Amino acid sequence: MRILTLVLTSACAIAIAACTGGGSDTQSTPAQNPPTISIADASVTEGNSGTSALDFTVSLSRASTSTVSVAYATSDSTALAGSDYTSASGTLTIGSGVTSGTITVDVIGDTNGESDETL
Repeated sequence: MRILTLVLTSACAIAIAACTGGGSDTQSTPAQNPPTISIADASVTEGNSGTSALDFTVSLSRASTSTVSVAYATSDSTALAGSDYTSASGTLTIGSGVTSGTITVDVIGDTNGESDETL
């Protein structure tokens, strides 16, 4: 069984997106005290064919009174885009009053003998 795991490598970019994304927050000025963002570890068994969804949850430390946008992009580590997973990028939008959202990356199944990989 081979497992693909998400490894967060650029927390600074996420923090900047939270500071600049989505208007004012009546609880505080966003640049002074924005909600913090965390990403839960995620892993999925790859399978021998087709794709499997690698879902991971992006959480805010508290609900914001405005929309929070988080820019994201995958990058290769031991897993390679195109052969191990489908690259993904975009913006996750977490609505006002909501504290989490999900980003999904499709993992490509194969029968190659490989160890666990990360992206």
